[in-house]
Amino acid sequence: MATVPGCDQAIVESAKVVSYLLSSTHPIGRSKARFFTQFGFREDAPEKLVQALLKHIRTYDVAVAHLPVPNATVLRRIG
Repeated sequence: MATVPGCDQAIVESAKVVSYLLSSTHPIGRSKARFFTQFGFREDAPEKLVQALLKHIRTYDVAVAHLPVPNATVLRRIG
């Protein structure tokens, strides 16, 4: 198994984390914000989530599944 392809070059933008993943007012992101805040991540400290996401994709093995849809790939954590 392997980690996410290209994970050493991954970039997670703090602005997107704040405006989407940790936003309690974003129409779609607010449910994600509820999830992440349960684990102690906060909108006023987005860098903690940024670092956690990068660590996650660089640490855990994934399986790659190619879908019958052009340019679609699914990555699933193993274990």
